[in-house]
Amino acid sequence: MKTKILRPSDYVQNEWSGGTTSQIFIYPDGASLSERDFYFRISSAGIETETSNFSEFEGYNRFFTPLNSGVELTSNGSAPKKINPLELFHFDGASETSAVGKCIDFNLIYKKSLKANLTVATYSKTEIVKYTPFPSSEFILIYCWSGAFEVREQTIQPGETFLIQNCPVDVELLITKNSTLLISELSFKKD
Repeated sequence: MKTKILRPSDYVQNEWSGGTTSQIFIYPDGASLSERDFYFRISSAGIETETSNFSEFEGYNRFFTPLNSGVELTSNGSAPKKINPLELFHFDGASETSAVGKCIDFNLIYKKSLKANLTVATYSKTEIVKYTPFPSSEFILIYCWSGAFEVREQTIQPGETFLIQNCPVDVELLITKNSTLLISELSFKKD
């Protein structure tokens, strides 16, 4: 099992049509968003214009959640859907998708050949939590949106991400009061 703390100073900043994005993690190392040669990418973006169009990613699926303010999403001409803060929206990356509203968001984009999940976990009190990964997990990334948590004697603060590669066992987290974590889990085996 390999672990690492990813800090905002490690994230790659880019501009997109609706604002700026922070690439938290991309796999494999050296892959490029513009070349579409990645297996998965985790990012947080500021939607800074009242209306914006999402980039299309043929061959990928996406998880999206606004973090601080709700937005209205339209995907492939469907009726607008209100997405509240910390509510997950899962869609085909090739969909023509647009947003109305400004927010900070969190995204997981992954190749359709992968098994992936994004969980939003909110804790109102300090507690120890055992997180059980799915059996074939190769990557777990735990992003701290608010509060803090400790894992393996390391403290993860807001905006930081704890990366675990090849995690065969439960992970014990000491979570502080009023914490919100976004947990991305990926496997190359679809079981």
